[in-house]
This record gives sequence, C-alpha cells and structure tokens, in this order.
Amino acid sequence: MKVLISGGSGMVGSQLSPVLKSAGHELFYLVRRPSRRADEFAWDTVTGEVELQKLEAAGEIHAFIHLAGENIANSRWSAAQKARIYNSRVGSTEKLCRALSSLSRPPSIYVGASAIGYYGNRGDEVLTEKSSAGTGFLAETCVAWENAASVVFNSNSRMSHLRFGVILSRNGGALKRMVPPFKAGLGGPLGTGRQWVSWIGIRDAVRAIHFVLEDEKAKGAFNVTAPEPVRNAEFSSELAQCLHRPAVFRTPAFVLRAAFGQMGSELLLGSARVIPERLSSARFEFEEPTLRGALEQELAH
Repeated sequence: MKVLISGGSGMVGSQLSPVLKSAGHELFYLVRRPSRRADEFAWDTVTGEVELQKLEAAGEIHAFIHLAGENIANSRWSAAQKARIYNSRVGSTEKLCRALSSLSRPPSIYVGASAIGYYGNRGDEVLTEKSSAGTGFLAETCVAWENAASVVFNSNSRMSHLRFGVILSRNGGALKRMVPPFKAGLGGPLGTGRQWVSWIGIRDAVRAIHFVLEDEKAKGAFNVTAPEPVRNAEFSSELAQCLHRPAVFRTPAFVLRAAFGQMGSELLLGSARVIPERLSSARFEFEEPTLRGALEQELAH
C-alpha cells in the first residue's frame, strides 16, 4: 500500500517506518516544515493546509497513519499548555482529515493514535475497549481526538483508533525520563504506588500498528497495551532491579499534586488497568508480554 504518516520522525514513527518498508509498503510523510524530498508533504498544523497538489500527483494514498501530537508531559498543565495539547490532537486532526478528504482519491484506511487516558482514573476496574470513557482532561481530549477523524471519513473507510498505554522506549517518553533518577538511586513509587500502570514495549507498539494496518477486519478502538498491567510500586521495583538500584524514595501524592497540579493527579497518580482484549482476540502475539522482558530489552543497549 501507499501509506501516508504524520509524526514519522517521532519516537514511534521513526521505529515504524523501517518495519512498514520491509513489509513492502511505500511510505510518504507529512512534515511541519518545507518539504525537501519527493516523499514529503508540508503540513501546517495550525491551518491544516497540506501540499495537496503534490500529494495528488503521488497517486492514490491507500492509508493514513496519524501519530502527531504535542507531548502531554512536556510541562505543567497551564491553561495555555492544555490548549496546545488539545489543539495539537483534536483541532489539527479534524483540519488535516478534512484536507485529505478533498483528494480525488482520499485514503480509505485511517489508523490514528489515541491513548488509554480515554478511560480516566478508574482504580482497580478492568478496562477493555468496551469500557466507557472516563472523566478529566485526558479523557475528554481522547474522546474528541477520536471523534475528530470520525466525522470526516465516510462509512466506506476503515478507521482504527489505537489507545496506547505508556510506551517503553530508551529513546523517549516516560522511560527515558525515569532512568536518570532511578540510576542515581532516587527512584521509587509515586503516591501509594497502588495505581495501575498499563504499558507497552516500543517494539510491540510498532508491531500493533502494522498489524492493525494490514488486518482488513480491524475497525474501531484497540487498546495497545501489554496483557499484564502492573501497579506503580511493581513498575518502580522492576525498573530499579533492572538498573541494579534500590527503589525506596516514595514521592507522596501531595508533593506531586503541588508540583504538577492536574497533570500530577491525572498522569502520575491516575489508575487505568487496561487489557488489550481486541488485539488478543485477533491473535496478535506480543513479543514482550512481561514488564521485566520489555525493560531488559530497552535498557540492554
């Protein structure tokens, strides 16, 4: 297939490209700068404008994989930062999809990033794709994010929303931020440590995108998480053991709330016990089903 990707240079997109190329797909990229190659198309994230004439000349684009979005953990969630996060997902997705729908032969497959923030803070409740949306800023953003593409693509399109858990990669995201303090012996549980962490190794995250892209039956939401979520205390212990360090420095909840505000409450202290029911039912095989295996894979390099 001819596949258009946004966020192709990001943590996930950069790992996805060689996998799709090796499977025989021809890749094109939306870039937030002037295009420099034949396979690149400039995209203005504010206006949603795309180099449509150049894209049209590339021939029919069969699938669109949308991975772009502001990092939710870049800084404390001020009103301005929340607006940036929301608009980078919801506003830009709707404008971009409307632009692509104006092509003479628009993509018929949409695979878009979403997140388990969709479910909100749910304690010990086991969450599958059938579970309802939660409350809070992340949940509201994820619901609107998924709907932003849905209102544009027609009934003949195949749309999939990938609700990613915490993606473990040595090159970015939460793990890269956590390793330095844990290496210094300053790591430990957050709050009570009883909140559930639903995670996924970067290799399985990429493999899941590839799997959903090629599965003609793959429609709707998919939880892209490993089959064994863990509590925060266990996650901290496993990471510390992999780094041969203790995990004794517990950070109280009130400190996290004072330091990070709403971001601390939702992102660091929130609990989501998410199960990848649909991936498992589709017989997707996880290469890294256990946390220890995924951490060792990423920290061995």
